[in-house]
Amino acid sequence: MELKNMKMASLVRFLAIAFVILMFMITYATAAVPSQNVLLILANHQENAGSGKTLLIRAIGL
Repeated sequence: MELKNMKMASLVRFLAIAFVILMFMITYATAAVPSQNVLLILANHQENAGSGKTLLIRAIGL
């Protein structure tokens, strides 16, 4: 019974990670392909907030 629960837990964990990665890919694909204004707006907002994520967003946009 214990082994079955462990296999189930690892399967659920794998599916959760795969889902998160898929969501990130879909988000960046839709944000980067049709309109790069979205990324520019995000980068400007992060810059005004003084965050370090601006470089990451700009790198993805370029």
